[in-house]
Amino acid sequence: MLTAAVLLAAFLAALFWLERPWFAALIGVVMAVAGYEWGRLAGLARGAPLYGGATASVYAALVWAWYPLAPADPQLAAVFAASGLFWLILAPAWLRRGPLRPGKPLLAATGTFVLVPTGLAALALPADRLLLALGLVWLADTAAYFAGRAFGRHKL
Repeated sequence: MLTAAVLLAAFLAALFWLERPWFAALIGVVMAVAGYEWGRLAGLARGAPLYGGATASVYAALVWAWYPLAPADPQLAAVFAASGLFWLILAPAWLRRGPLRPGKPLLAATGTFVLVPTGLAALALPADRLLLALGLVWLADTAAYFAGRAFGRHKL
């Protein structure tokens, strides 16, 4: 809980007090770490640092090309629409097929498709809307955790 409180305080300070270019750079660092973690989960053990750098580079290139970002920009709206279609159509179909081990290239592409739009959204959304979206995710995750503890049969 202490770690979560410190990270939340740091995030809120960055969100409200950093100028947008510095916040964009901070999100780029988060993209690099998230890409590294995704690379490790995808089985790219030795390539995970390179994948993290590539993820941050794709994010940085799009931010550079489209700055300042606004959710209504046509290019950004297209990225968000494609990401939404992924989550609404492809991800459920993929999960419905049951347990399978997709190849590393597919997992790497999926990681980029999942992480980069998230970073762009974090930068493009106004602070209040970003907090609303994150708050909904935090509440849903917390509720799922407690419901699982109360009613679940298998421990995590």
